[in-house]
Amino acid sequence: MNKMDAWIGRNHELTSLFARSSIRTAMCWVMMMGLLFGCESPREEVWLDDVEGIPVLTESSTSDAELYSDEYLAFDDYFEHVGDIQLSDELAFGTPLYPVVGPQGQILLMGRDQAGLFDGNGQLIRKVDPSICHPGFDWQPRKAAFLSDGSFLVFTLLAQGFWFDPDGECTKIFPHRIAFSNVVLAPDSSVYANRFQYTDWQLLRLDGSTSAIDTVFAGNPARMSFRIQGGGLQVGPSGDVYMAVSYSPFVYQFQSGRFNKLGYAPDYFRLAQQDMTEEEQQNVQVLMQRLPEIFRSTSQTAGFYRLDNDHLLLMYLSIEVEDTPGKPSPMGIHVMDNEGMPVIPGPLLLEEFSLWYAGNGSIYGLQFDESGLDDAPLNPRIIEYRFKPSFE
Repeated sequence: MNKMDAWIGRNHELTSLFARSSIRTAMCWVMMMGLLFGCESPREEVWLDDVEGIPVLTESSTSDAELYSDEYLAFDDYFEHVGDIQLSDELAFGTPLYPVVGPQGQILLMGRDQAGLFDGNGQLIRKVDPSICHPGFDWQPRKAAFLSDGSFLVFTLLAQGFWFDPDGECTKIFPHRIAFSNVVLAPDSSVYANRFQYTDWQLLRLDGSTSAIDTVFAGNPARMSFRIQGGGLQVGPSGDVYMAVSYSPFVYQFQSGRFNKLGYAPDYFRLAQQDMTEEEQQNVQVLMQRLPEIFRSTSQTAGFYRLDNDHLLLMYLSIEVEDTPGKPSPMGIHVMDNEGMPVIPGPLLLEEFSLWYAGNGSIYGLQFDESGLDDAPLNPRIIEYRFKPSFE
């Protein structure tokens, strides 16, 4: 399975809902997916600015092209392989998988209908489930975030959330049931989430213990009403919220009710040039046929991570490089500091390594043993590369 197909597979559950829904329901899901249409016309970043729908107060000087190099840089010059972690088979997982790494190196692995908490050596600490908090709940864990003490919050496919202690035992139900695109925990246990709706997109702050919800910002999404799943949210050391969206290569830092636009548009990031037509958006069959084309003809910011306290990392998919026909496009990553200044002056391409998570100064990948041997491990191996000390 190539990198693009693997990422598309993460949205398989949403896609399968089309087949089980009425046309009207299917249309709602399609619009939530936020399909983009890429064409072959020359790039015009003006169009991207026009449809961002994000009220940018300042555009950082970090967008100065002189700060960057178009030369592809060697991944090994900036990251070093520090080891592999083979997860034990006491609790066996297939695919798709949703991994999150905790602050002490613990690994929370989520699958279709189960989750397991592993220690930094790959040994199972506990099978994670909410039965103590909610007996009989249909457990489909999908998103999670850790606090610094090792406790964590898990959200399910059905938008229900559960708090767990550092040992993986459920302590209470999260008091909000809300569908969102991305979620992150602040040090005070408040939860930031963003969601895209029919009329606007919202950045929300949810209290982790009460029913209080604060709409930090609600913006008009302009012509591109809904976006492909991707991007992310992060919180900075001073409590600032950083947001990335799938259709843009930039990072948006929220301060005092407005956003500062950080970063730049790499030459290899293929910007979408226009929306789908209204007629195309209303035809479910056409949308489903176009889905692979849309993913491959435009670039996406598929992931946004806090690499450590001082660095942010963006992961790009479907990037434009000179390549052998038929060979999957590599992932691209960009590392910046909290002010948006590039730590690495050019693009790093991940051709042999598929990034699945970043944190604690490391980036992580998953790899299954495909030897076919009877005694081959069932669970994947976690591959860890660490940001070299000279760039910290």
